[in-house]
Amino acid sequence: SLNLLNPINKPDDWERSALEKFDKGLTEETTFTNYNGEEQLRLMRPFITQEPCLKCHAAQGYKVGDVRGATSISIPLAPYYEIAHKTVRAIIITHMIILLIGILAIFFGATKIRRYIRLHMAMEEDAQRQYEFTQTIINSLAHPLVVVNTDSYEIVMANKAAKISGTPGAKTCYELGHNGSVPCKEPNHTCPLAMVKKSKQMATVEHLHFGRDLRPVEVEVQCFPIIDEHGEVKQVIEYSYDISERKRAEKENLMLLSQLQHAQKLEAIGTIAGGIAHDFNNILSGIIGYAELAKLSLPKESKAWNNVQEISKAGQRASELVKQILSFARKTTQKTTPQPVHVIVSEVINLLKISLPKNIQVITDVAEDSGSALLDQTQVHQITMNLCTNAFHAMEKSGGTLTVRLHSVELNDMEQPAKDRLPSGPYLLLEVSDTGHGMDEETIKNIFEPFFTTKELGKGTGMGLSMVQGIVQTANGLITVNSTPGEGSTFRVYLPKQQAAV
Repeated sequence: SLNLLNPINKPDDWERSALEKFDKGLTEETTFTNYNGEEQLRLMRPFITQEPCLKCHAAQGYKVGDVRGATSISIPLAPYYEIAHKTVRAIIITHMIILLIGILAIFFGATKIRRYIRLHMAMEEDAQRQYEFTQTIINSLAHPLVVVNTDSYEIVMANKAAKISGTPGAKTCYELGHNGSVPCKEPNHTCPLAMVKKSKQMATVEHLHFGRDLRPVEVEVQCFPIIDEHGEVKQVIEYSYDISERKRAEKENLMLLSQLQHAQKLEAIGTIAGGIAHDFNNILSGIIGYAELAKLSLPKESKAWNNVQEISKAGQRASELVKQILSFARKTTQKTTPQPVHVIVSEVINLLKISLPKNIQVITDVAEDSGSALLDQTQVHQITMNLCTNAFHAMEKSGGTLTVRLHSVELNDMEQPAKDRLPSGPYLLLEVSDTGHGMDEETIKNIFEPFFTTKELGKGTGMGLSMVQGIVQTANGLITVNSTPGEGSTFRVYLPKQQAAV
């Protein structure tokens, strides 16, 4: 105290300074100092005079609220410094251990991460190699292969063959193969994707695809399902084969089989014809012989002589017909010379006009300068007579128009079947048309078959068109037919044009 009663309470310089500050309102004074040779923390707080204090100190002049002194405390700091040093060492050691553990964790973590990254990169490289390997295999396939989403029809993957053969820039399977804007719904274009999605089984269908040039291509599509974890067909693999050649080969095989059957029929005809030829010729010899004897006993100017003369001509033609049958059936060749076809065709037409009923009109367009063909007269007569007779029978009940044309043509002027099957050059075209009942496709397929006929019993043997075809083929020509039920038929005979015999 500055106003002390006991000398022991005398303040030192620092305490005196603090007491003076307390009188001015300071409430606490602290300092670090070197006291008695050691570092200490010194603290002072004032004593404020209260009512009970006045009993002893009122005489000193203090009032309630006056600072009459202070309490001074000095605390040696060495023990605390020791505790602090120990704590700092513990903290440092702890942090060093944590740091070491962290470094080790980072090291092992980084090692593991590096290992994971290397493994992941190796897996990615392996996956990339596997993808490239798979792509190489897929692109090496000669036929188109695509993977398609079943919901959207979008192409997930396509090999090189599919991209080359299909529509450029296509995003869906129907755009790629059909150049279409909607999925396949036509009856002849069964959608394999829809079939596989429904059955969850592999399916094979035949399609008509349209390639980059929009040219139709017959293909066989094999469709395989890709099933997800829920058992649903999520995607499909479509593999397409171009079967145009196979289809063409099948058609050729059918044609060869038909030709074989036709050859077997002709062989049977040859056997029959060979058996009856001798007896038939004997009968014809008698008819021709007696006709010639009858002519000797008749005046040449008489009508009877002319009638017998026609009988003799008919017998001669019948004899030639037997020779034609044998030649056709046995595939023997006869010596022929170029004949002016228009003469014989005109002769047949004139003969027909006399015998045809009035409800059938005959229109002719026979060019006299049409040229010659390598046939004999009987063969030309046979072709024209058979075609015109068939036309007559087609119009026998309803009537109509029979049109016969003969003129010269070049290969470019011909109908497509003739262009495809005949070599280039000049040809004679004999065209016989009628406005009769016509024929359906099934009938057209069989009309050149031996013994096939649509006529009533007793009105034909079915040999006429078969004989005509044989004669035309022997002359290296072609016969075609166009017919529509109810609209009539048109037969066209193409014969190579020859120089007339001198």
